Amino acid sequence: MKFPFLIRLAAALVVAMSLPAYMAPAVAAKPAGKSTESRRDGKAPAGTGYVRIISPDSGQTFANFDILHQRLLWSKTRQELRAQIRFSNLKYTDRLVRREDDLLDFRLPGARLDPATGIITAPSSTGSRVVIGRYVNQVLGTSILFAPYAFVTIYHSHGRINVALTANPRTGPVDLHWQVRGREMSWRKLFD
Repeated sequence: MKFPFLIRLAAALVVAMSLPAYMAPAVAAKPAGKSTESRRDGKAPAGTGYVRIISPDSGQTFANFDILHQRLLWSKTRQELRAQIRFSNLKYTDRLVRREDDLLDFRLPGARLDPATGIITAPSSTGSRVVIGRYVNQVLGTSILFAPYAFVTIYHSHGRINVALTANPRTGPVDLHWQVRGREMSWRKLFD
């Protein structure tokens, strides 16, 4: 073979494009009388709970910021899921204000990685485990691919940052896996 690198790259792209097919967890034997076929709308059955993990960590960055990069990481030594976000004041620099970047890590406790399948799950509100994503080896390292219904919300208020991960199979696929929400000031808060 003259081009083994191209073959490996093509195989990695095929795996990356088939995300929904291999994202599903291994299915255990179902009790008799229950349907095992999936729903057409992409939503989970009514008994499935949701996951909401609020990071115990918080961070401080610029009041006016841009997010340069964000990703989920699995810490092999601590066996925990983390959200890593790089903030910058890039849009607000000039001759007098130099560019600065902040890299913040947020722990997301309660997630578990199955080493055999690479699937990351977390306990749901009903006690069952819900798939958050999949740990994947890629050409240039590893990454975590979100489940179609999972997303991370970045909350900010005057540079103070908090992070929460939500996974709700009953809602179906989400458009954005990273969402930024500010805590806006309202007139009502001033007078309460």
